[in-house]
Amino acid sequence: MELVMPDTGGIGTTLFLVVGLGMMLAALFLLRKSKK
Repeated sequence: MELVMPDTGGIGTTLFLVVGLGMMLAALFLLRKSKK
């Protein structure tokens, strides 16, 4: 699975990283919630 992003001056890459980070935080939050 490859993600091909057009060069938009780094905005696309930054957005991708932010979304990835947000998803990771959400996953950690859900895991902690399900442990209790």
